[in-house]
Amino acid sequence: MPGSEKIPEYLRKYCKAQDYGRYTPREHSTWRYILRQAQDFFKDHAVPIYLEGLKKTGVSLEQIPKISDMDKCLREFGWGAVGVSGFIPPSAFLDLQARGIMPIAMDMRTLEHVGYTPAPDIVHEAAGHLPILADPLYREYFKQYATMAKKALQTKEDIALYEAVRVL
Repeated sequence: MPGSEKIPEYLRKYCKAQDYGRYTPREHSTWRYILRQAQDFFKDHAVPIYLEGLKKTGVSLEQIPKISDMDKCLREFGWGAVGVSGFIPPSAFLDLQARGIMPIAMDMRTLEHVGYTPAPDIVHEAAGHLPILADPLYREYFKQYATMAKKALQTKEDIALYEAVRVL
């Protein structure tokens, strides 16, 4: 599994291998639609590193990216990528990021939720978080933030929110 050599045993239970063959032609088409729309929008509204970061992090506009490809690209920055199944506990998500490993939810949103999905998916993770990691200052900020945030105490409300989103 990509990126897994830096993952301690207690976090490995959240990491899953990507079954790339399970993505349907419709899901790849949905990916293309979303990324083309986003690219047009971000040309005028995103920081310049974002569009450059899509290429540098292995995020294709034409098909759902392979986590192994993104992992290889992120290694150039001292990071890695690993697949996760849906919404994992925030403390695990942050712990992975603090180690320079981007957890990527592997589900693909449906056409009915093309604009937004309440649960993490590969669009949100790969096209949302990854491209900005091409910026060295942001990479360092992200790692430092995750290092601090993973130490925050979870409240009952945090746990209830996690459980509610996880079942979506």
